[in-house]
Amino acid sequence: MILKKDDWQAEIWPEFGMNTVSLQYQGTELLRRPGSVEALAKSPFVYGLPLQLPANRTADGCFRSGGQTYTLPINDPAHRCHIHGCLATTPFRVTGVQECSLRAVLENRTEVFPLPFRLEVHFRLEKDGYHQSFTFHNTGSQPLPLSFGLHSTFRTPEFLAVDIGRKLHRDGRLLATGQYLPPTRLDEALKQGLDPACHSWSDAYEMAGHTARLGAFLYRVSENFSHWMVWTPAPGSDFFCIEPQCGAANALNNGLGLQLLPPGESMTFETSLCRV
Repeated sequence: MILKKDDWQAEIWPEFGMNTVSLQYQGTELLRRPGSVEALAKSPFVYGLPLQLPANRTADGCFRSGGQTYTLPINDPAHRCHIHGCLATTPFRVTGVQECSLRAVLENRTEVFPLPFRLEVHFRLEKDGYHQSFTFHNTGSQPLPLSFGLHSTFRTPEFLAVDIGRKLHRDGRLLATGQYLPPTRLDEALKQGLDPACHSWSDAYEMAGHTARLGAFLYRVSENFSHWMVWTPAPGSDFFCIEPQCGAANALNNGLGLQLLPPGESMTFETSLCRV
């Protein structure tokens, strides 16, 4: 589905987790766009704005909540972890379409996550840019542990600055340990702004702020996101990922940044991508 508003155009695929696979400003593409449905199906987390639940990795695919143990599939066998969740490949039901706005819903009765919820999304183009909201409703009888994120995949800009805070220490399985690392020169440069094409990252940080600048655009996220993950496959890559996350890696077990949503209550996460 395609949305249009003034200088903006967005393309969203509801059948692939409501992924915004293309976002253009005056005809210039800002995201890494898949060349085909097959490409997205093969690698659903390195194109567009895919959703993660739970975000990042969960050790051994297990967690406890409300006195019960739940399991997730081990889809990262090298680290004996579950990674990223299933939202990115789950179809949503569209509930409203306008020229510059799209609404959809996902009713999870434990098919995509072992505790039930309803997720309502609203994506809209306005004159200033692209806005997304994600509202989780806890439809179950137990608190819902929320570790939610977007594996946002952008075309590499000429300038990048991210409001990063403390750098997380991760173990050999890339799981957050609760300890922190001293900042490197590259970390300090990332705060001030640099050319990202010359570097590579696979680093997790607390949020010192909720904004990343990508060239002439600002990526803003709501304050209930707690961490940034910055990842590139290699120096000189034509894309990189700047991922807002509610929760660090393995948050379902270590609790770092995890949100607990009581039964019957709701929580909304928001993002926007706008001109500076």
